[in-house]
Amino acid sequence: MELIEPTAHDVAAPVSPPKANGRRPIVVYDSGVGGLTVASCISRHLPTHDLVYVADNGWFPYGDKPESDLQRRVLQVIDKVTKAVHPAAIMVACNTASTAIVHRLSRPSLVPLEGVLPPIREALLLSRTGRIALLATPGTLQRAAIRGVLAEFKGRGLIASHGSLELVRAAERKLAGHAVDPQQLARYFDETWLGAAERRLIDVVILGCTHFPHLKDELRVAFPGVHHWVDPAAMAAQSLAKRVHHSPLSRQAQIAPHHRLLLTSSHNGAELADIFAAAGFGGDYGKEEAA
Repeated sequence: MELIEPTAHDVAAPVSPPKANGRRPIVVYDSGVGGLTVASCISRHLPTHDLVYVADNGWFPYGDKPESDLQRRVLQVIDKVTKAVHPAAIMVACNTASTAIVHRLSRPSLVPLEGVLPPIREALLLSRTGRIALLATPGTLQRAAIRGVLAEFKGRGLIASHGSLELVRAAERKLAGHAVDPQQLARYFDETWLGAAERRLIDVVILGCTHFPHLKDELRVAFPGVHHWVDPAAMAAQSLAKRVHHSPLSRQAQIAPHHRLLLTSSHNGAELADIFAAAGFGGDYGKEEAA
């Protein structure tokens, strides 16, 4: 596996480690663009920290991968990025990837490792009707960690879960500048999951994939009764910020941060580079191979 860095120069060169100024970046890692919601939250909590966004576009999407294969891939990417950029912390900004390595997230580590998990308990406390929707990828819903939490809260409310790769693709299309039709999303739910009458009773939706907050405006048509959209990105970012503040690796000067983008494949690299450049990551498309 290689790491490819979009730059202003179409020249192959090693991805550079941190300069000798003590600045270690925070890595935000996802299979695609979904983790931008998490990166934005991290920047609000840690505004002077450099970010390196790692998009594993060579394996996108994660939501349909077998758990054992995905677990190996996620750990491989984490190891590769750790050696390449020497991060102060790593945020696995993907629910599916986080559930695949949930056993690693709770371990003490010199480099803090944080993940994004659906906050089912918190969502139940917000609901007035006890009717909640959990939107995620098929991979996330199949994980033992999520099945266990759903079983734990069975009987305390009606939690309707739906695994969808179509929503992931819709979010990617929207961020690429294409319109997403809210009525089409509503029809999609009608045909594959719950009808309009059942969805109208739901008052809390858990956005169990970091791609899905990008579709919140479009999803309001399909879920007109929702008064709380629960996005785990904010909670995960806050938790990471606390760990970074107490980490001996975190020594940031009060200067403007620098954000970089790394990919794992040149496939659709130019398109991704444009999307991430608009969010403040990297610049024109080129490529650099990690040593």
